[in-house]
Amino acid sequence: MDGRFPALPFTMRAFEDEISAKIGIKECIDHDLVNSYPVLVEKPGVVVAQFSYTVAILKSQVMVLAGLPLEEDKFRTEHAIADKRVLELLATSIEKKKK
Repeated sequence: MDGRFPALPFTMRAFEDEISAKIGIKECIDHDLVNSYPVLVEKPGVVVAQFSYTVAILKSQVMVLAGLPLEEDKFRTEHAIADKRVLELLATSIEKKKK
């Protein structure tokens, strides 16, 4: 597993022997060696996307440790965030500051 998927999520279908992989993955999950991610399910015909970053929140900056750039203007939602504190946090830049 480490050789083919060192840091990225994977599907059980990617393994040659899926039954053995399921047994091994269960052991890894039980011992907190890997994290399981739920399958995102939505209404038929609706696209679901999930974006995440790993960040370090420091006094002087928010530093992105992992994650891909997100072009927010390419996505729409019918929902809105009302909490002022959450909106302020979302307005914070996630770009790495140059030293």
